[in-house]
Amino acid sequence: MNAESPDIDRRRRKTPARRTPAIIEQRAKTPFFLRWGADLDRRQREALKERIALFSGIVLAVVIAGLLGWGWYQDNVARPAALAAQNNRIVAVVGNDTIRYGWFMKVAKFEKKQLNNDVTQLQQEQAQLQASPKKNAAQLAQISQQIQQYQAQLSSVGQDALTTLIEDDTMEQRAATAGVHLSKHEMSQVMTLMADRAGGIGYLNRYIAQSGLTYAQFEWLVRGDQLRTDLSKVLAKKVSHVQLKIRASHILIATKNHALAVRLYHEVLSGANFAALAKKYSTDKSSAVRGGDLGYADPSTYVPSFANALHQMSVGQVRLVKSQYGWHIIKETGREHVHLTAAQYQQAQQQAVATWLQGQELKLHIQRVMNVTSIPGLASSASPSLYNPGTTGATAPQSPASVQKVIKRLTKGTKKTGSVKK
Repeated sequence: MNAESPDIDRRRRKTPARRTPAIIEQRAKTPFFLRWGADLDRRQREALKERIALFSGIVLAVVIAGLLGWGWYQDNVARPAALAAQNNRIVAVVGNDTIRYGWFMKVAKFEKKQLNNDVTQLQQEQAQLQASPKKNAAQLAQISQQIQQYQAQLSSVGQDALTTLIEDDTMEQRAATAGVHLSKHEMSQVMTLMADRAGGIGYLNRYIAQSGLTYAQFEWLVRGDQLRTDLSKVLAKKVSHVQLKIRASHILIATKNHALAVRLYHEVLSGANFAALAKKYSTDKSSAVRGGDLGYADPSTYVPSFANALHQMSVGQVRLVKSQYGWHIIKETGREHVHLTAAQYQQAQQQAVATWLQGQELKLHIQRVMNVTSIPGLASSASPSLYNPGTTGATAPQSPASVQKVIKRLTKGTKKTGSVKK
Protein backbone atom coordinates (compact mmCIF):
# COMPACT_ATOMS: atom_id res chain seq x y z
CA MET A 1 0.00 0.00 0.00
CA ASN A 2 2.89 2.26 0.55
CA ALA A 3 4.56 1.44 -2.72
CA GLU A 4 4.67 4.22 -5.25
CA SER A 5 2.87 3.85 -8.45
CA PRO A 6 4.79 3.30 -11.68
CA ASP A 7 3.37 6.51 -13.21
CA ILE A 8 4.85 8.64 -10.50
CA ASP A 9 8.16 6.95 -10.94
CA ARG A 10 8.11 7.61 -14.65
CA ARG A 11 7.51 11.39 -14.11
CA ARG A 12 10.73 11.91 -12.11
CA ARG A 13 13.67 13.58 -13.81
CA LYS A 14 16.89 11.86 -13.77
CA THR A 15 19.66 13.99 -12.12
CA PRO A 16 22.75 14.18 -14.40
CA ALA A 17 25.99 12.87 -13.05
CA ARG A 18 28.30 15.58 -11.51
CA ARG A 19 31.41 16.49 -13.44
CA THR A 20 34.65 17.13 -11.66
CA PRO A 21 36.03 20.52 -12.84
CA ALA A 22 39.33 20.37 -14.66
CA ILE A 23 42.41 21.87 -12.87
CA ILE A 24 43.28 25.27 -14.42
CA GLU A 25 47.06 25.80 -14.71
CA GLN A 26 48.00 29.32 -13.49
CA ARG A 27 51.24 31.28 -14.26
CA ALA A 28 53.75 31.15 -11.45
CA LYS A 29 53.72 34.42 -9.54
CA THR A 30 57.29 35.86 -9.61
CA PRO A 31 58.25 39.10 -7.87
CA PHE A 32 58.92 42.11 -10.12
CA PHE A 33 61.54 43.72 -7.91
CA LEU A 34 62.99 41.92 -4.94
CA ARG A 35 59.81 40.61 -3.25
CA TRP A 36 57.48 43.25 -4.58
CA GLY A 37 55.04 43.21 -7.54
CA ALA A 38 54.42 39.50 -7.78
CA ASP A 39 50.64 40.03 -8.11
CA LEU A 40 50.88 42.38 -11.12
CA ASP A 41 49.65 41.18 -14.50
CA ARG A 42 51.49 41.69 -17.76
CA ARG A 43 49.83 45.01 -18.61
CA GLN A 44 50.49 46.41 -15.17
CA ARG A 45 54.10 45.31 -15.38
CA GLU A 46 54.61 47.02 -18.74
CA ALA A 47 53.06 50.25 -17.45
CA LEU A 48 55.26 50.10 -14.37
CA LYS A 49 58.36 49.59 -16.53
CA GLU A 50 57.47 52.65 -18.57
CA ARG A 51 57.06 54.77 -15.43
CA ILE A 52 60.38 53.52 -14.04
CA ALA A 53 62.17 54.29 -17.31
CA LEU A 54 60.68 57.78 -17.37
CA PHE A 55 61.64 58.40 -13.75
CA SER A 56 65.18 57.06 -14.36
CA GLY A 57 65.56 59.34 -17.37
CA ILE A 58 64.47 62.35 -15.34
CA VAL A 59 66.87 61.45 -12.52
CA LEU A 60 69.74 60.94 -15.00
CA ALA A 61 68.97 64.26 -16.67
CA VAL A 62 68.92 66.00 -13.28
CA VAL A 63 72.27 64.40 -12.32
CA ILE A 64 73.89 65.37 -15.62
CA ALA A 65 72.50 68.90 -15.36
CA GLY A 66 73.79 69.08 -11.78
CA LEU A 67 77.27 67.93 -12.80
CA LEU A 68 77.36 70.38 -15.69
CA GLY A 69 76.11 73.14 -13.41
CA TRP A 70 78.70 72.28 -10.78
CA GLY A 71 81.44 72.28 -13.38
CA TRP A 72 80.27 75.64 -14.71
CA TYR A 73 80.12 77.01 -11.16
CA GLN A 74 83.64 75.79 -10.41
CA ASP A 75 85.05 77.17 -13.68
CA ASN A 76 83.22 80.48 -13.70
CA VAL A 77 82.54 81.29 -10.05
CA ALA A 78 84.37 79.23 -7.43
CA ARG A 79 87.84 79.00 -9.00
CA PRO A 80 87.93 82.63 -10.21
CA ALA A 81 86.78 83.77 -6.77
CA ALA A 82 89.45 81.63 -5.06
CA LEU A 83 92.10 82.87 -7.51
CA ALA A 84 91.04 86.48 -6.98
CA ALA A 85 91.21 86.02 -3.22
CA GLN A 86 94.66 84.44 -3.50
CA ASN A 87 95.95 87.16 -5.83
CA ASN A 88 94.59 89.83 -3.50
CA ARG A 89 96.57 88.58 -0.48
CA ILE A 90 99.10 91.10 0.81
CA VAL A 91 102.74 90.09 0.45
CA ALA A 92 104.35 93.27 1.72
CA VAL A 93 103.43 96.76 2.89
CA VAL A 94 105.52 99.71 1.69
CA GLY A 95 104.41 102.90 3.40
CA ASN A 96 100.82 103.50 2.30
CA ASP A 97 101.10 101.05 -0.58
CA THR A 98 100.69 97.28 -0.67
CA ILE A 99 102.30 94.59 -2.82
CA ARG A 100 99.80 91.83 -3.53
CA TYR A 101 100.33 88.18 -4.37
CA GLY A 102 99.13 88.31 -7.99
CA TRP A 103 101.52 91.13 -8.95
CA PHE A 104 104.38 89.57 -7.02
CA MET A 105 103.93 86.19 -8.76
CA LYS A 106 103.89 87.82 -12.18
CA VAL A 107 107.23 89.50 -11.52
CA ALA A 108 108.73 86.37 -9.93
CA LYS A 109 107.72 84.20 -12.91
CA PHE A 110 109.01 86.87 -15.29
CA GLU A 111 112.40 86.90 -13.57
CA LYS A 112 112.51 83.10 -13.45
CA LYS A 113 111.76 82.86 -17.17
CA GLN A 114 114.50 85.36 -18.04
CA LEU A 115 117.06 83.55 -15.89
CA ASN A 116 116.16 80.20 -17.47
CA ASN A 117 116.53 81.77 -20.91
CA ASP A 118 119.94 83.14 -19.95
CA VAL A 119 121.08 79.73 -18.67
CA THR A 120 119.88 78.02 -21.86
CA GLN A 121 121.66 80.56 -24.05
CA LEU A 122 124.90 80.17 -22.10
CA GLN A 123 124.67 76.39 -22.25
CA GLN A 124 124.32 76.57 -26.04
CA GLU A 125 127.40 78.79 -26.24
CA GLN A 126 129.20 76.38 -23.93
CA ALA A 127 128.35 73.43 -26.19
CA GLN A 128 129.75 75.25 -29.23
CA LEU A 129 132.98 76.13 -27.44
CA GLN A 130 133.43 72.53 -26.28
CA ALA A 131 134.52 71.68 -29.83
CA SER A 132 137.92 73.16 -28.94
CA PRO A 133 138.11 73.01 -25.14
CA LYS A 134 141.81 73.84 -24.84
CA LYS A 135 141.58 76.78 -27.20
CA ASN A 136 138.45 78.15 -25.52
CA ALA A 137 139.40 77.29 -21.93
CA ALA A 138 139.17 80.88 -20.67
CA GLN A 139 135.75 81.47 -22.27
CA LEU A 140 134.43 78.14 -21.01
CA ALA A 141 135.51 78.97 -17.47
CA GLN A 142 133.78 82.35 -17.66
CA ILE A 143 130.57 80.86 -19.05
CA SER A 144 130.58 78.15 -16.42
CA GLN A 145 130.86 80.79 -13.70
CA GLN A 146 127.99 82.78 -15.21
CA ILE A 147 125.78 79.69 -15.36
CA GLN A 148 126.47 79.02 -11.68
CA GLN A 149 125.57 82.61 -10.81
CA TYR A 150 122.26 82.42 -12.69
CA GLN A 151 121.42 79.08 -11.14
CA ALA A 152 122.11 80.55 -7.70
CA GLN A 153 119.75 83.42 -8.53
CA LEU A 154 117.10 80.89 -9.59
CA SER A 155 117.23 79.39 -6.10
CA SER A 156 116.26 82.74 -4.58
CA VAL A 157 114.09 84.19 -7.35
CA GLY A 158 111.13 84.76 -5.01
CA GLN A 159 113.12 86.82 -2.52
CA ASP A 160 114.83 88.75 -5.31
CA ALA A 161 111.52 89.56 -7.02
CA LEU A 162 110.02 90.82 -3.77
CA THR A 163 113.13 92.92 -3.07
CA THR A 164 112.85 94.45 -6.55
CA LEU A 165 109.19 95.37 -5.99
CA ILE A 166 109.86 96.83 -2.53
CA GLU A 167 112.77 98.90 -3.82
CA ASP A 168 110.78 100.12 -6.86
CA ASP A 169 107.87 101.10 -4.61
CA THR A 170 110.23 102.83 -2.17
CA MET A 171 111.85 104.83 -4.97
CA GLU A 172 108.45 105.78 -6.37
CA GLN A 173 107.40 107.18 -3.00
CA ARG A 174 110.71 108.70 -1.84
CA ALA A 175 112.81 109.61 -4.92
CA ALA A 176 111.60 113.21 -4.77
CA THR A 177 113.29 113.61 -1.37
CA ALA A 178 116.63 113.06 -3.13
CA GLY A 179 115.75 115.56 -5.87
CA VAL A 180 114.83 112.98 -8.50
CA HIS A 181 111.63 113.47 -10.52
CA LEU A 182 110.36 111.41 -13.46
CA SER A 183 107.22 112.77 -15.15
CA LYS A 184 104.71 110.84 -17.27
CA HIS A 185 105.97 112.63 -20.38
CA GLU A 186 109.57 111.67 -19.63
CA MET A 187 108.49 108.09 -18.96
CA SER A 188 106.67 108.03 -22.30
CA GLN A 189 109.92 109.07 -23.99
CA VAL A 190 111.75 106.22 -22.23
CA MET A 191 109.22 103.68 -23.51
CA THR A 192 109.38 105.12 -27.04
CA LEU A 193 113.16 104.84 -27.08
CA MET A 194 112.87 101.30 -25.72
CA ALA A 195 110.50 100.32 -28.52
CA ASP A 196 112.91 101.78 -31.11
CA ARG A 197 115.86 99.88 -29.67
CA ALA A 198 113.81 96.68 -29.46
CA GLY A 199 112.96 96.81 -33.17
CA GLY A 200 109.59 98.53 -33.04
CA ILE A 201 106.53 98.78 -30.83
CA GLY A 202 105.13 95.54 -32.29
CA TYR A 203 108.17 93.56 -31.24
CA LEU A 204 108.13 95.13 -27.78
CA ASN A 205 104.42 94.39 -27.32
CA ARG A 206 104.92 90.76 -28.34
CA TYR A 207 107.82 90.44 -25.92
CA ILE A 208 105.75 91.91 -23.08
CA ALA A 209 102.79 89.62 -23.86
CA GLN A 210 105.03 86.54 -23.94
CA SER A 211 106.45 87.60 -20.58
CA GLY A 212 103.01 87.37 -18.96
CA LEU A 213 102.88 91.10 -18.16
CA THR A 214 100.65 93.90 -19.34
CA TYR A 215 102.16 96.97 -20.94
CA ALA A 216 101.40 99.04 -17.82
CA GLN A 217 103.04 96.46 -15.55
CA PHE A 218 106.15 96.30 -17.72
CA GLU A 219 106.27 100.10 -17.80
CA TRP A 220 106.20 100.13 -13.98
CA LEU A 221 109.30 97.91 -13.88
CA VAL A 222 111.02 100.13 -16.44
CA ARG A 223 110.14 103.18 -14.36
CA GLY A 224 111.74 101.60 -11.29
CA ASP A 225 114.92 100.94 -13.23
CA GLN A 226 114.98 104.49 -14.59
CA LEU A 227 114.53 105.92 -11.09
CA ARG A 228 117.41 103.75 -9.89
CA THR A 229 119.62 105.08 -12.69
CA ASP A 230 118.74 108.69 -11.88
CA LEU A 231 119.22 108.16 -8.15
CA SER A 232 122.61 106.52 -8.73
CA LYS A 233 123.89 109.58 -10.54
CA VAL A 234 122.56 112.03 -7.96
CA LEU A 235 123.65 110.07 -4.88
CA ALA A 236 127.08 109.22 -6.31
CA LYS A 237 127.92 112.93 -6.29
CA LYS A 238 127.17 113.09 -2.58
CA VAL A 239 129.55 110.28 -1.59
CA SER A 240 132.41 111.52 0.55
CA HIS A 241 136.00 110.46 -0.03
CA VAL A 242 136.25 109.98 3.75
CA GLN A 243 134.09 107.24 5.24
CA LEU A 244 133.27 106.25 8.81
CA LYS A 245 134.21 102.69 9.74
CA ILE A 246 133.01 101.13 13.00
CA ARG A 247 134.42 98.05 14.66
CA ALA A 248 132.00 95.95 16.69
CA SER A 249 131.54 92.56 18.32
CA HIS A 250 128.26 90.77 18.88
CA ILE A 251 126.69 87.72 20.50
CA LEU A 252 123.72 86.42 18.51
CA ILE A 253 120.99 84.59 20.46
CA ALA A 254 117.90 82.97 18.93
CA THR A 255 114.70 85.04 19.15
CA LYS A 256 112.96 82.47 21.35
CA ASN A 257 115.78 82.66 23.94
CA HIS A 258 115.06 86.24 25.05
CA ALA A 259 115.67 85.42 28.73
CA LEU A 260 119.15 84.10 27.89
CA ALA A 261 119.94 87.19 25.83
CA VAL A 262 118.90 89.49 28.70
CA ARG A 263 120.98 87.49 31.19
CA LEU A 264 124.11 87.59 29.01
CA TYR A 265 123.57 91.32 28.35
CA HIS A 266 123.59 92.05 32.09
CA GLU A 267 126.63 89.80 32.59
CA VAL A 268 128.52 91.82 29.96
CA LEU A 269 127.47 95.06 31.65
CA SER A 270 128.78 93.62 34.93
CA GLY A 271 132.20 93.03 33.40
CA ALA A 272 132.00 89.44 32.10
CA ASN A 273 134.42 88.43 29.34
CA PHE A 274 132.59 89.28 26.09
CA ALA A 275 134.76 87.09 23.85
CA ALA A 276 134.33 84.05 26.08
CA LEU A 277 130.55 84.43 26.14
CA ALA A 278 130.47 84.89 22.36
CA LYS A 279 132.44 81.68 21.79
CA LYS A 280 130.13 79.76 24.14
CA TYR A 281 126.68 81.14 23.29
CA SER A 282 126.66 82.99 19.95
CA THR A 283 124.79 81.28 17.11
CA ASP A 284 126.79 83.32 14.57
CA LYS A 285 129.59 80.78 14.35
CA SER A 286 131.65 82.73 11.82
CA SER A 287 132.21 85.56 14.32
CA ALA A 288 131.98 83.44 17.49
CA VAL A 289 135.38 81.85 16.79
CA ARG A 290 136.85 85.37 16.89
CA GLY A 291 135.11 86.21 20.16
CA GLY A 292 132.26 87.90 18.28
CA ASP A 293 134.53 90.37 16.48
CA LEU A 294 133.12 91.68 13.17
CA GLY A 295 136.04 93.94 12.31
CA TYR A 296 135.83 97.44 10.86
CA ALA A 297 132.96 98.00 8.45
CA ASP A 298 130.62 100.64 7.10
CA PRO A 299 127.56 100.48 9.41
CA SER A 300 125.25 100.47 6.36
CA THR A 301 126.52 97.00 5.49
CA TYR A 302 124.58 95.57 8.45
CA VAL A 303 120.85 94.95 8.82
CA PRO A 304 118.94 98.16 9.76
CA SER A 305 118.41 97.62 13.50
CA PHE A 306 122.07 96.63 13.94
CA ALA A 307 123.30 99.61 11.88
CA ASN A 308 121.08 102.08 13.76
CA ALA A 309 122.43 100.88 17.10
CA LEU A 310 126.04 101.34 15.95
CA HIS A 311 125.35 104.89 14.76
CA GLN A 312 123.88 105.80 18.15
CA MET A 313 126.60 104.12 20.26
CA SER A 314 130.10 105.17 21.18
CA VAL A 315 133.24 103.10 21.70
CA GLY A 316 132.90 100.80 24.72
CA GLN A 317 129.10 100.90 24.89
CA VAL A 318 126.99 97.72 24.90
CA ARG A 319 123.41 97.34 23.63
CA LEU A 320 120.80 94.61 23.27
CA VAL A 321 119.10 94.83 19.86
CA LYS A 322 116.61 92.61 18.05
CA SER A 323 116.73 91.87 14.32
CA GLN A 324 115.06 89.29 12.07
CA TYR A 325 117.87 86.89 13.01
CA GLY A 326 117.49 87.07 16.78
CA TRP A 327 118.89 89.08 19.70
CA HIS A 328 122.23 90.85 19.30
CA ILE A 329 124.35 91.85 22.27
CA ILE A 330 126.51 94.48 20.55
CA LYS A 331 129.72 96.02 21.82
CA GLU A 332 131.31 98.85 19.88
CA THR A 333 135.09 98.52 20.01
CA GLY A 334 136.43 101.11 17.60
CA ARG A 335 135.78 103.99 15.20
CA GLU A 336 137.88 105.47 12.44
CA HIS A 337 137.53 107.72 9.40
CA VAL A 338 139.10 106.17 6.33
CA HIS A 339 140.22 107.97 3.18
CA LEU A 340 138.90 105.83 0.35
CA THR A 341 141.09 104.68 -2.50
CA ALA A 342 139.83 105.21 -6.06
CA ALA A 343 138.46 101.67 -6.17
CA GLN A 344 136.84 102.01 -2.75
CA TYR A 345 135.31 105.34 -3.73
CA GLN A 346 133.82 103.79 -6.86
CA GLN A 347 132.38 100.95 -4.78
CA ALA A 348 130.92 103.46 -2.32
CA GLN A 349 129.27 105.32 -5.20
CA GLN A 350 127.78 102.09 -6.50
CA GLN A 351 126.59 101.31 -3.00
CA ALA A 352 125.00 104.74 -2.52
CA VAL A 353 121.54 103.70 -3.78
CA ALA A 354 121.45 100.63 -1.52
CA THR A 355 122.40 102.75 1.49
CA TRP A 356 119.79 105.36 0.58
CA LEU A 357 117.12 102.68 0.10
CA GLN A 358 117.91 101.23 3.51
CA GLY A 359 117.27 104.56 5.19
CA GLN A 360 114.07 105.22 3.22
CA GLU A 361 112.68 101.74 3.93
CA LEU A 362 113.10 102.42 7.64
CA LYS A 363 111.05 105.60 7.27
CA LEU A 364 108.33 103.75 5.32
CA HIS A 365 108.21 100.92 7.90
CA ILE A 366 108.48 98.10 5.36
CA GLN A 367 106.57 94.96 6.39
CA ARG A 368 107.10 91.63 4.65
CA VAL A 369 103.78 89.97 5.44
CA MET A 370 104.18 86.73 3.49
CA ASN A 371 107.09 84.29 3.56
CA VAL A 372 107.73 83.95 -0.17
CA THR A 373 110.40 81.28 0.33
CA SER A 374 107.62 78.77 1.06
CA ILE A 375 105.84 79.32 -2.28
CA PRO A 376 106.22 76.18 -4.49
CA GLY A 377 108.62 76.77 -7.35
CA LEU A 378 110.06 79.90 -5.75
CA ALA A 379 111.78 78.36 -2.73
CA SER A 380 115.06 79.93 -1.73
CA SER A 381 118.05 77.92 -0.58
CA ALA A 382 120.00 81.00 0.42
CA SER A 383 120.83 81.29 4.10
CA PRO A 384 120.18 84.62 5.87
CA SER A 385 123.03 87.00 6.57
CA LEU A 386 123.62 89.67 9.14
CA TYR A 387 124.75 91.91 6.33
CA ASN A 388 122.51 93.69 3.86
CA PRO A 389 122.38 92.13 0.37
CA GLY A 390 124.26 94.02 -2.27
CA THR A 391 126.51 95.91 0.11
CA THR A 392 130.24 96.35 0.08
CA GLY A 393 132.53 95.35 2.90
CA ALA A 394 131.66 92.08 4.57
CA THR A 395 129.68 90.61 1.68
CA ALA A 396 130.00 90.81 -2.07
CA PRO A 397 127.36 92.71 -4.05
CA GLN A 398 124.61 90.63 -5.61
CA SER A 399 124.08 90.59 -9.36
CA PRO A 400 121.36 92.93 -10.66
CA ALA A 401 117.83 91.54 -10.66
CA SER A 402 116.94 89.84 -13.92
CA VAL A 403 114.14 92.35 -14.51
CA GLN A 404 116.65 95.19 -14.52
CA LYS A 405 119.06 93.19 -16.67
CA VAL A 406 116.40 92.51 -19.31
CA ILE A 407 115.37 96.16 -19.32
CA LYS A 408 118.99 97.21 -19.75
CA ARG A 409 119.35 94.72 -22.60
CA LEU A 410 116.29 96.10 -24.38
CA THR A 411 117.21 99.72 -23.72
CA LYS A 412 120.90 99.43 -24.44
CA GLY A 413 122.00 102.70 -25.91
CA THR A 414 118.97 104.72 -24.83
CA LYS A 415 119.48 108.21 -23.51
CA LYS A 416 118.41 109.24 -20.07
CA THR A 417 115.28 111.35 -20.12
CA GLY A 418 114.46 111.75 -16.45
CA SER A 419 115.06 115.19 -15.02
CA VAL A 420 116.85 115.91 -11.79
CA LYS A 421 116.14 119.09 -9.92
CA LYS A 422 119.25 120.57 -8.39
